[in-house]
Amino acid sequence: MVVGADDGSGTLATTVTYSPANDTITNTYTASGEAELKAIKEVSGAQWPSGATVTFSVAAATQGAPMPEQSSVTLAAAGTANFGKINFTLDDAGKTYQYTITESAQGFGNGWAANPTSITVEMAVTDNGDGTLNTDVSYTPEDATVTNTYTASGTATLKATKAVEGADWPSGAKVTFTLSGDNAPMPDTTTATLTGAGAVSFGPIGYTESDAGKTYQYTITETAEGFGNGWSANPTSITAKVAVTDNGDGTLNTDVTYSPENATITNTYSSGNLTIKKTVTGNLGDRNKEFKFTIELGADGEFTYTGDRSGTISSGGTILLKHGESVTIEGIPTGTEYKITESDNANYRVYTTGTVGVIVKDETVVAAFTNNRSNVPSTGEDNSRLTGLLMMLFSGLGMAATPFFGRKRRSKARH
Repeated sequence: MVVGADDGSGTLATTVTYSPANDTITNTYTASGEAELKAIKEVSGAQWPSGATVTFSVAAATQGAPMPEQSSVTLAAAGTANFGKINFTLDDAGKTYQYTITESAQGFGNGWAANPTSITVEMAVTDNGDGTLNTDVSYTPEDATVTNTYTASGTATLKATKAVEGADWPSGAKVTFTLSGDNAPMPDTTTATLTGAGAVSFGPIGYTESDAGKTYQYTITETAEGFGNGWSANPTSITAKVAVTDNGDGTLNTDVTYSPENATITNTYSSGNLTIKKTVTGNLGDRNKEFKFTIELGADGEFTYTGDRSGTISSGGTILLKHGESVTIEGIPTGTEYKITESDNANYRVYTTGTVGVIVKDETVVAAFTNNRSNVPSTGEDNSRLTGLLMMLFSGLGMAATPFFGRKRRSKARH
């Protein structure tokens, strides 16, 4: 304020100036706030690959959105990537900004996949009225995590082979192979049927990375139909082992081994022979007489016989033999039960061995018939029987004579 000179009028002139010129004091309100962006990296299914890196990058999805101190962060192991602070002013109050975080991975080979492929961030800015700004940060997914998961897969197909030896595959016969596992992954089909020699497979068995480092055991058995007597299976089952290893590239190696190594069950046909012998003894035995033999076999089919007579025979058939003759029935299946009976042998004492039995593999069993007819005691059992009869006879005569001689003695005494 400047006071002018007195002009004698009783008043003083004054001049007032202001600084600021508008003579106004303005109270200005300001507010600020900050927030941080982050991204988390995890791995699943395997360890972090040696030398691998992941670079997270953040970009503003909303035009003009404030940005953090760093727009990219690189990780060499699982953990959290922090992009630093984002500063907000009062101009940002009431606004919502959106950001997108993506990753670029190096050193993660085949078998690795990221989920999700990006993270979405929303940041809502509000004024607290006290010079501070509130920043409400939300992530999608909520945990702000991208997980790189390793998966690996592989398959194995198990097989079995059927072979026959010693004879052709029987007409109408079949073999069904069945696969079972000991707490092991299984194929869709666990049975396979053959109507002739050959190989079967059970289809692929699928394995995942959880199977890596494990060895699974399987058993293949067979059920045979139409293989009769004489057939035997060796071995009775096949054992398969599948060792699963991870190739590290999303694939699994499956190493299959079999016991036996050729994964083969062989049905072998074997047979034996049956010889029938005829002998006639005794002074009344007719050496020229033919005796009839009925052969009962627990096997179907016709069999050739050779020897003193020849021909073919099936179960229930008959063969005629006389003294000193024999025949051998050949190629009867191993394990076949047989029974030989003789007829037309009236007035003969018959001695037999081996007339009932079972055919033995690669051996000849013998059924022998000895017919004896005689009026002269022979040795052995007949002499013993005759001796016994004579002793009984003399014993009886002695008992009968005792009263007679007793009466004679008493008679003489009276005279």
